[in-house]
Amino acid sequence: MTRLTSVPIPQDTGNFRLLDRRVVDVLVSMPEHHRFIRGLSVWVGFRQVSVPYEREERFAGVTKYPLRKMLTLSFDAITSFSYLHI
Repeated sequence: MTRLTSVPIPQDTGNFRLLDRRVVDVLVSMPEHHRFIRGLSVWVGFRQVSVPYEREERFAGVTKYPLRKMLTLSFDAITSFSYLHI
């Protein structure tokens, strides 16, 4: 993504985040149907602070996020924030 976009999307960030009401209002007002939150949260321009933590291995079970959904998320990210014209 770093090579494809001018939006500095941090690596190793998740979709879980604490957002100020002003940020939420801006995100909700956007017309996007497939929201790539990792990119949009940077793009709206508010100050961000990260909270680093050590993520342990999954204790039990397997991910419920199948490959198809991962590919859809990747496609949304690339088409939403890249310079590439498909």
